[in-house]
Amino acid sequence: MDAIKKTFAQCKKEGRSALVTYVTAGYPTAQETPDIMLGMEAGGADLIELGMPFTDPIADGPTIQKSNTQALKNGVTTDDCLQMIRDARKRGLKAPVLLMGYYNPLLSYGEERMLQDAKEAGANGFIIVDLPPEEAVRFRNFCTSYGLSYVPLIAPATSDHRMRVLCKIADSFIYVVSRMGVTGATGTLNAALPQLLERVHKYSGNKPAAVGFGVSTRDHFLSVGKIAEGVVIGSQIVNVLAAAASGEGAKAVEKYCDNISGKSSWSTTREVGILETLAEAKEPSGVSVDRVITDADVPDGPGLVDQIEALNGDGFKDSHDLPPRFGQFGGQYVPESLMDCLAELEKGFHKAKYDKSFQEEYESYYDWMGRPGHLHEAERLTEHAGGAHIWLKREDLNHTGSHKINNALGQILLARRLGKTEIIAETGAGQHGVATATVCAKFGMKCTIYMGAEDVRRQALNVFRIKLLGADVVAVEAGSQTLRDAVNEALRAWVVNLSTTHYIIGSAIGPHPFPTIVRYFQSVIGRETKEQMLAKKGKLPDAVVACVGGGSNAVGMFSPFEEDTLVKLLGVEAGGDGLDTSRHSATLTGGTPGVLHGVRTYILQDKHGQIQDTHSVSAGLDYPGVGPELASWKESERAKFIAATDAEAFIGFRLLSQLEGIIPALESAHAVFGAIELAKTMDKEQDIVICLSGRGDKDVQSVAEELPKLGPKIGCTCDVVHCNCGGAAAQSHREHTRSVSPVSLSRSGCPSSNTAKLDRPLGHGPLLSIDESFELQELHQHTDGVRPRAKETRRERKRREKLEQLRAADEMKFSHSLQFNSVPDWSSHYIAYSNLKKLIYTLEQRINQQATAQADAESSPLINGAYEDPDKVFTNALDQELEKVCSFYQLKELEIYGELDHLMKDEESYEQEQEVFEQEQENAPPGKKTRSGSIFKHIGFGRPRRASQASRSSFLEEEEDGDSDDDANETSRLRRKSTDGRRRPLDGHHDDDMFASTDFASSRRRTSLAFDDYNDMAFSALYDEGVSLKKRTVSVYVSLCELRSFIQLNKTGFSKVLKKYDKILDRKLKGAYISQYVDTAYPFQQSTIGNLANNISRVEVAYSRICTKGDVAEAKRELRLHLREHVVWERNTVWREMIGIERKAQAANIGIRHTMLGPETDPTKIRLQGDEIEPELKEVVTPLGRYQCPRWLVSGTFYTLVVILAIFFVLLLVPIMKKPEQQNCLALVVFVSLLWATEAIPLFVTSLLVPFLAVILRVVRNDDTNRRLDAKDATRYVFAAMWTPVIMLLLGGFTIAAALSKYNIAKIMATFVLSKAGTKPRTVLVTNMFVAMFASMWISNVAAPVLCFSIIQPILRNLPSDSDMTKALLLGIALSSNIGGAASPIASPQNLIALQNMQPEPSWGVWFFVALPVCIISILLIWLLLLVTFKPGRNTTIVPIRPLRDRFTGIQWFISVVTVVTIALWCVSHQLEPVFGDMGVVAIIPLVLFFGTGILTKEDFNNFLWTIIILAAGGLSLGKAVSSSGLLHTIAESITRNVEGMSLYGVLVVFAALIGVVATFISHTVAALIVLPLVQQVGRNMEQPHPNLLVMGSVLMASAAMGLPTSGFPNMTAIMMEDGRTGQRYLSVKHFLTRGVPASFMSFVVIVSVGYGLMLAVGF
Repeated sequence: MDAIKKTFAQCKKEGRSALVTYVTAGYPTAQETPDIMLGMEAGGADLIELGMPFTDPIADGPTIQKSNTQALKNGVTTDDCLQMIRDARKRGLKAPVLLMGYYNPLLSYGEERMLQDAKEAGANGFIIVDLPPEEAVRFRNFCTSYGLSYVPLIAPATSDHRMRVLCKIADSFIYVVSRMGVTGATGTLNAALPQLLERVHKYSGNKPAAVGFGVSTRDHFLSVGKIAEGVVIGSQIVNVLAAAASGEGAKAVEKYCDNISGKSSWSTTREVGILETLAEAKEPSGVSVDRVITDADVPDGPGLVDQIEALNGDGFKDSHDLPPRFGQFGGQYVPESLMDCLAELEKGFHKAKYDKSFQEEYESYYDWMGRPGHLHEAERLTEHAGGAHIWLKREDLNHTGSHKINNALGQILLARRLGKTEIIAETGAGQHGVATATVCAKFGMKCTIYMGAEDVRRQALNVFRIKLLGADVVAVEAGSQTLRDAVNEALRAWVVNLSTTHYIIGSAIGPHPFPTIVRYFQSVIGRETKEQMLAKKGKLPDAVVACVGGGSNAVGMFSPFEEDTLVKLLGVEAGGDGLDTSRHSATLTGGTPGVLHGVRTYILQDKHGQIQDTHSVSAGLDYPGVGPELASWKESERAKFIAATDAEAFIGFRLLSQLEGIIPALESAHAVFGAIELAKTMDKEQDIVICLSGRGDKDVQSVAEELPKLGPKIGCTCDVVHCNCGGAAAQSHREHTRSVSPVSLSRSGCPSSNTAKLDRPLGHGPLLSIDESFELQELHQHTDGVRPRAKETRRERKRREKLEQLRAADEMKFSHSLQFNSVPDWSSHYIAYSNLKKLIYTLEQRINQQATAQADAESSPLINGAYEDPDKVFTNALDQELEKVCSFYQLKELEIYGELDHLMKDEESYEQEQEVFEQEQENAPPGKKTRSGSIFKHIGFGRPRRASQASRSSFLEEEEDGDSDDDANETSRLRRKSTDGRRRPLDGHHDDDMFASTDFASSRRRTSLAFDDYNDMAFSALYDEGVSLKKRTVSVYVSLCELRSFIQLNKTGFSKVLKKYDKILDRKLKGAYISQYVDTAYPFQQSTIGNLANNISRVEVAYSRICTKGDVAEAKRELRLHLREHVVWERNTVWREMIGIERKAQAANIGIRHTMLGPETDPTKIRLQGDEIEPELKEVVTPLGRYQCPRWLVSGTFYTLVVILAIFFVLLLVPIMKKPEQQNCLALVVFVSLLWATEAIPLFVTSLLVPFLAVILRVVRNDDTNRRLDAKDATRYVFAAMWTPVIMLLLGGFTIAAALSKYNIAKIMATFVLSKAGTKPRTVLVTNMFVAMFASMWISNVAAPVLCFSIIQPILRNLPSDSDMTKALLLGIALSSNIGGAASPIASPQNLIALQNMQPEPSWGVWFFVALPVCIISILLIWLLLLVTFKPGRNTTIVPIRPLRDRFTGIQWFISVVTVVTIALWCVSHQLEPVFGDMGVVAIIPLVLFFGTGILTKEDFNNFLWTIIILAAGGLSLGKAVSSSGLLHTIAESITRNVEGMSLYGVLVVFAALIGVVATFISHTVAALIVLPLVQQVGRNMEQPHPNLLVMGSVLMASAAMGLPTSGFPNMTAIMMEDGRTGQRYLSVKHFLTRGVPASFMSFVVIVSVGYGLMLAVGF
């Protein structure tokens, strides 16, 4: 900011105007931009504007647009722009640099981050074209705090009211736009420029003004410079660069700037005439104003908020009667040129809205428009869906054929009121263009329609209609040539002629007030729908459905129902080729918040904030943004939004055409498909209304073009002569559904017809299956249908219970198992287990809301219909899933069995041909017999199979496919599809099996070449046929096995989801439903399964005849190998991903910092699909040039290591201690402590360095003689210190924790206690806190919060997202788990470190005597703190937790007894020292009993937190080394001298406070490792030694340090907890600071008071 001010001051001193130059970053190439900036400065530029490229620069002309496009093609990002400034600064650039651009890339980058990085890079300020001061309050405050300038823009149309405030907020200079319109070097200047600058100077005081737009010559510069302090040149410089030879751009710009500024000659000459002409053209300024603000009206030094309030004072009161935002969405992100025009429009609309005559005039045209619109039931479509009644709101019957006429008529009446004479509009599908052209013809106004060139092609009929109506059509060939680009050009055109032109925006997009205006005129749709439904049905509809592009018809349909929360709102977006591709237009479903076309809303953008290209088969939905009100409804969940693909839209198009005789617009077809899918989930008594927004005659050409591609996907094939779109199938389906209701149909198994349902093509799952969550468990194929006999023996019952318990303990959550084990191509046809689970939780929430009379209609999910009996709702959902599974199975069975029949016929034919061939061989001349026996003896089927070819085939396919994204879906990449869309057979997998050596030639001389040729041809043909037959046999076998797996998985899925339903809702539905409906369904009938098994046997026999000489056992073995290889090939990458998830979930949260060479471990920085791959090398700019070096070499981790190593070597070499071993030990301690504190390398790795350095540096001495040990003796000494009884105690604790967790004992106990807590919030809170403490005592404070958080999920699900009770509960469990970490010796690693430093070691009984009262009192105080600060009892209803009903099994009793006995032995370990010696020996008991009996497995052993064990071992060895070297004694003596005179209590307070601070900021374990040995030594050296007291007090405080989210595992677990409904975290850092810090202090007080007294009482 200061540099800009000084530059203008210097120019003023020199008597000249400042030259401000502009260049787009990255144009013509990214490498040239720093040179161009330096060239500008060398040519006389005083300030430089560096343009940040953007895909949609609506305020820029063709020249700047072109440079933006080229820069983006060059891959320039915001980071690159900042780097260009850095590079230019390093090379000597002195001129101030302003970053100029549009808001969305900056918003995507992050406002504050942008300011920080811009300041660091050397930028001096910002000019954000579409960020007026009303929207920039936060951003400008950031600019001020970082010393950067925010430059406002003033346009000729800016009113005096705004101009005064804009001048006030300018901190360096004011950018004056010389003329209306977009940027460009026109060669002319605005004749009214002097008057404009006079107005600016009137309000600006001493702030300079720089004039831009249209300046291109030296004469312009001199003329404008006479009346302005600065002159901006941009487009002409871009033109100079475009004309320059490659690599000569910088020189050309330098020459041009020199010519403009005259720097080389310092000439002041100019042509005569222009300035004088401008002065003569000066217009009179004596005009009246509405309101004048003087200096007396404003206090000294007004802040920005005061200035904005002045701008929006009484003179603007009316404009604020229309809220400019819908929640966080909306606003006016437009160039300054538009601000007053928008204010005029807003004021005019507000007056018209409340003017009765305006409404009467609008309604007077209803007859001409065709209003009111019709509403009728679509009876055959309803019958087809088989659920709710479907009604059609017929906007397609309006004049012009769509809903667009509603808005076009209203806006043209408004334009006439405002005195406008011309109309411009944009259009995508052409419907809005036709409507606008129609109303312009009606009222005799000039009309220009902007339309993307691609849409002109797709909608040729509507273009012709527009032309017939007398309007001009401008085809936009820029960008993607679709609706988005048409909006860009329409906005640019509007800016040029604001005074005479009105822009009729067709959708609910654009800057305020356009979304409100469009909503107002389109809401006639919803208002009529309400009136008509009440008249026809006597009630409102249960759901309304509309398609969503920009959102005009959706907002018109939805807004009248906004307050009717029982009416569900469903918007259907354009899914294009699918949301998993980039070719879609589903903004709300797949987009993120941003700014586009003047409004903040959801948009489709990349990570740099650039707008992405979109795709939809319907031109009207092909737009990357959406209306802000719809975005607001998405955020508040008032409306739900889903996406329908192009193929699904064609299904809706076909069904409505064939069943109702209505050809809809493709836009409306999306809504039709979504409504059908929704209707299937609702009851027949309910009603759905579809907004049929337009008719489809405009789309017939597009449908004809797309059918060849999309037709096969929906079972529809059409050409010019024939059209077969499944009419007969539809008739068959209709006849079937007339006789059988959907419910009875699904319950009776599957329809007997083999016809697929029209609305569900293969490859498309349920449309409403959104946000499926996957969980981890292993699949065990079993059936729950086998019931025990009525009189089951006790032994059999125990055996069954044991097996069930083992299975339950082993299993992985079924939803993820289903994903892993399912056939990828069939994935959408399995039971929607995750969706059913969500439904269970929703029903649970609904029941509890009803029970407390607080039911909120809006909280219910869209697809669940009315509130009714949960059994009925869930049964309906199950029926739908059962019907889906059955239908698909029958189709697939028919297909595969058909292939099997063909295979069997071909196999028989092949056998006959083989017999003929063998007979010919027998009759062949001597020497011509090529073989005997099976032909496949030579093909290689008789030899042992080679290893799997999966890896080789994978390599080949990736070679063919080219470069692939590492994060792409590997399963889909491996499973290629053929051009017909079907899965390829297993070609490429077993080539070595198919083609072996064929050296059949005999050593004898050939006698007949003719016979040889015939023989070779016959053998070759038979050989090829055999190879093909074997491939087909393997493929059919795999398909049959997949079919069998399909049955097993779905049967298990129904069983598991019903079991979960019964458990969560306390029902008994499973047994009846399984026996009555699932077991009787066709796929699950014993006859079906038996038939499938028989067919598998047929394939095995056939394979044996072809390949194994009739050996069926060998054939089975080979086929199983093929099947296994197929499974590995299809699913190995999914398995690796699952294992990775397991490992991440179980790994200790240690060493979380990114290492130098390893992969990124921070989840916020991990590369996601679509992210760019970070290069391994990074360019470093030095004074000697640019160099490429590895990225780790310039990472923060590397520099941290370098600094730590430097300190280490300094401490080794600079003498501090008298003895060398103590000197080396000091270096070792500091080195290791720094590594632990910074986590430059993982903590456990640092621990492994301890024995290495202790031996190398020879810090260990003999305990008796104090002589330094040599390397060999030191090694034995150090490693003996690492493996101590304390480590065995830690292993014993892990073993008990694993057993209690794995066999649900901890959960059973916890839920039993919590079930007794009742429903009072304060009681529930304190109970959960003590359960967390108790769990921490026995299963560690790492596992305890995870267990407790899982138990309280029913409570969290039924509390509001922002409930204070939720926050109190999570914080209470986390803080109590921290405190519980001190409650027992095995609760946390720091306690074991304390035991090692306490002599004699206290028994468990002594530990409990001291720790438990401290923990209990601390938890009660924390409970009171949470009650006072959160007040969780206000408006809170708690859902009671039900105890687990599972009876204790024998294994659980055994574990419990062993655990209790082990703990009892630990408690009396001192008394039993003659027997066991140490507690570590007792720890062997659970290890042997649990692992020896198989209760725990080697996998459980591998999953121990070995990083913590190694960390503890390293800490123990460090303490032993430090003590042995004498360093600890030396330091302790020094500290003892300093604390001499202090009481024991004072020393305890000091050390407890010290370890509390260290543990808060580093970690509990590391704090104990560093501080406890020192504390112990100081306590020993005191006049009255109390080492155990100081150690115990310090370790208690280490566990009580919990002021930050990173202070301990429980806090880290708590802050990561998210609300599944909103995706937002329950807790933030402020909650830990405001509750955790006071909680730590209260615990500190308890430790140094109650704890101190108890420790003295036990003799510490």
